[in-house]
Amino acid sequence: MLVKVLREVNNLLKKDHLEDVQAEQAVQPVALNRVGINDFKLPLTVADRKSGTQQVVARADFGVNLTKNQRGAHLSRFVELAEKYRSAKFTLNSVGEFLRAMRKKLGASDAYARFDFDYFVSKTSPRSEKPGLVDYPCGFGGRLQGDELTIWITTRVPLTSLCPCSKSNSDSGAHNQRAIVKSSAVIDGMLWLEEMIALVEEQGSSQVYSLLKREDEAYLTDAAYNNPKFVEDIVRDLNHSFLGHPKIKDFTIRCISYESIHNHNAYASISHGKFWAENGLV
Repeated sequence: MLVKVLREVNNLLKKDHLEDVQAEQAVQPVALNRVGINDFKLPLTVADRKSGTQQVVARADFGVNLTKNQRGAHLSRFVELAEKYRSAKFTLNSVGEFLRAMRKKLGASDAYARFDFDYFVSKTSPRSEKPGLVDYPCGFGGRLQGDELTIWITTRVPLTSLCPCSKSNSDSGAHNQRAIVKSSAVIDGMLWLEEMIALVEEQGSSQVYSLLKREDEAYLTDAAYNNPKFVEDIVRDLNHSFLGHPKIKDFTIRCISYESIHNHNAYASISHGKFWAENGLV
């Protein structure tokens, strides 16, 4: 009986003094660039230029550097931190605050966070003037290294691309298709997702909408035909637009055209600045 009681007391003491295995000395004393969690889903309230806020479901990627002496990071602390922020409105200004809190909570010198989500924007059809929501896969993120804070935003925008070669060499038409432009930009100051989406949409042969009536379809068909563009044209024109923008610094652009008459896609891409390659984001 006494042995049983002592065993139960010993078990209780162990529960009160659980070992911190992550804090143990690493067997191989090698520093790691980044450790963390990804594909972590959480609801977020993000800033919406028109409505003030928008509810989204985000997929998050959190990471910190790890010194050569520490065996592992305390991954539950990422989730604890996310829980504190998810109920408040999350803006680009929140990213820096979030990263500073992450770095402190995990005892790191380098912190990284990224949030990806579907963002909805109401677009009015060009002729019938009927509103309809268009979903844009978007996101934002940041990295804090020492005193250097870098924040970026990402958009994936659908466009119509009409082939200039097809138009030039055909008697009565030209092949056209939907293209997707993925753009990521390091920003200096506040740049709304809606602003970046608009910058991209200006570069297509024509834009894409969710709700169109007959008069809208006719208008957009003619608009695309009168503005033929290769994927190369789209990327070069957007590159010019980004280079001239006062709030956009380093950036990367990739356009994929889902060809309607070929059994393959066409693409073009360009990057400016070292940030994307150095962070494995190109």
